[in-house]
Amino acid sequence: MSKDNIISLHGAIRAEIRRNLTDVMGLHGFDFEVDTILDSWEGTIDDRQVLEALRIIKLAGFMFDEVPYRAD
Repeated sequence: MSKDNIISLHGAIRAEIRRNLTDVMGLHGFDFEVDTILDSWEGTIDDRQVLEALRIIKLAGFMFDEVPYRAD
């Protein structure tokens, strides 16, 4: 099999992430959850996990059920 027959999904996934990010920011703005996801992208979560998280926020309005608060 030559390299010409291999289809890279990397670009397609990144394009879908951009579309979902635009939708989420249009609906909810640049909030804590979006910031957290983008800060973790490629560090601790990969493209597919980012896409899944953005889709959850887009549909539900939030991703984290409870954010612990710690007053120091």
